[in-house]
Amino acid sequence: MTAENAPRSQPQEKLPSAHLDRPGDALALVQHTFGYMPQESLVLIGLAGGSSGGHLRVDLAGGAADPYAMARQCAEWLAYHTRSLRPRRP
Repeated sequence: MTAENAPRSQPQEKLPSAHLDRPGDALALVQHTFGYMPQESLVLIGLAGGSSGGHLRVDLAGGAADPYAMARQCAEWLAYHTRSLRPRRP
C-alpha cells in the first residue's frame, strides 16, 4: 500500500471547496492530486465538507491475496486521514 500524502500535523488554512459536478471532475481531481493517472490501481480520495482529505493509491495486484484485509486497511487509513475535515462538535 502506498500513501501518497504525509499526515497533516498542523491545521491548514481553509481552502476553496471541491465541486465534483461533472463526470470528468473526479478524474481531473485524481490527475491533479497524484500528478499522473494511476493504472491498475484503486484510488481513494476522502471528501468531507467540500474539501479533500486523505489520498490513497493502492496497487490492485498487491491486494489480490486478501482483498478484505486490503479494504479494511484502506478504510481505516482514509478515516484516519480525513478526520481533520470533519466539523468539531462543541
